[in-house]
Amino acid sequence: MAVSLLLLLLTDTLTSAQQSTRTKSSLDNGWKFFKNFKRESCSASTFPYPKNTVQCLGLNQVSQARTQEDCINACCASSSCSIWQFNIKGGEGCWIGSGDCSNNLTSSAWQGATQSLTNITTTCESGLPCEKGFDDSGWRQLNVPHDYIIEGKFDSSLNPGTGALPRADGWYRKSLKLDPSMKGSLIWITFDGIFRAADIYINGAFVMHHEEAYTSFHVYIHNVTNGALNYGDNANELVVYSNAMSPELWCYEGGGIYRHV
Repeated sequence: MAVSLLLLLLTDTLTSAQQSTRTKSSLDNGWKFFKNFKRESCSASTFPYPKNTVQCLGLNQVSQARTQEDCINACCASSSCSIWQFNIKGGEGCWIGSGDCSNNLTSSAWQGATQSLTNITTTCESGLPCEKGFDDSGWRQLNVPHDYIIEGKFDSSLNPGTGALPRADGWYRKSLKLDPSMKGSLIWITFDGIFRAADIYINGAFVMHHEEAYTSFHVYIHNVTNGALNYGDNANELVVYSNAMSPELWCYEGGGIYRHV
């Protein structure tokens, strides 16, 4: 599948026969990346509302988390995680995700806690890499497509059918300059594939969530209100959060921006 992150520019001329001009550019190069970014000051106290003796539904398993402390750390490492649960009777281990555990089953085997009594919002929290002006100077530089799961350390205790590699989430940041001639135009970015769930931010503002790993999607940025675009020499901050903590298939799937942008 052709993979290109699109900038689509449509400009109407002042002539009687209106014409449109389309500009397409690749955004594969010049990204910065960090895996398993942990929220500052995140600990067990970040999740003050107990969720014990119930099994919360709709969470994602973290197979490499073998203790409650590991489970809390896994939740802290995910910007979208607001709840963790651990099976104290063994067998099913750690599960994390977002939500308020309103869908649940009664079970004495589970202990856990949630960050709030309502679903986590899409607002970029202070201190997270989606924040405008975030210091990414120490981050690794790379080009996409990129798979950060294959870079992990093999663990014989994990499922060999899916690669025996620990799952993780990751952040990508990119400086994006727009020509002044694009002002007032329709601009979108096309991601040909991100595994698995993705959140897109521009200049600190949340733009879109995409859940499906194997479909491309468009992100319209020309009409973002809270993160107004910059044109000319002032660059925009494009941020992608990739959550590869849960699988879709029974085989190795990877994680990150694994197709062109």
